[in-house]
Amino acid sequence: MRILPNCQNRATETNKAVLSLFFCKFAGNSSVIGDSDTAQTHQTDERMKIIDDNLVNGLAQEAKKSPRLRMNYNFHQSLQDKCHRFLNALEPGTQIPVHHHPTKAETFVVLKGKVRVTTYNDQGEVLETCVLSHEDGLYGADIPENVWHGLECLEPCVLLECKEGPFVEHEVDGILEIAK
Repeated sequence: MRILPNCQNRATETNKAVLSLFFCKFAGNSSVIGDSDTAQTHQTDERMKIIDDNLVNGLAQEAKKSPRLRMNYNFHQSLQDKCHRFLNALEPGTQIPVHHHPTKAETFVVLKGKVRVTTYNDQGEVLETCVLSHEDGLYGADIPENVWHGLECLEPCVLLECKEGPFVEHEVDGILEIAK
């Protein structure tokens, strides 16, 4: 896991990982909002989409109302797009299983709130953990492909996420059961 910026005095690749979010081509002229992996398309014009307090706070309110306690706002047009860029609003108590993406890296940048990101080996043992918080200056993490990872929402948060598409259910890629 590469942490942006330095977490626990580790050297980082801040510029590479943050810029990698934007190397994916803009995929279309629609935005999608939905309860995590299910989404509904909202047509927009071809102007840039601004990530502002209205969008972030509105999405956070939708997450509070969701039975899963999370809500996505997708910038990609389809779950089949080659690059998935989205906001993910999380509430404490949401369940995100420890999972991996065998052929895909994933980047998280916290815009609001606090979330713990943890990586694991194949036996479920913790490899690394870091609490991301914009207020604490720990902005994000880049998870390499095929690394088991999980998120724990510590306070209501909104993340900007980016990973390669198309979308694959965690159940297909794999979920790692962690003994408590």
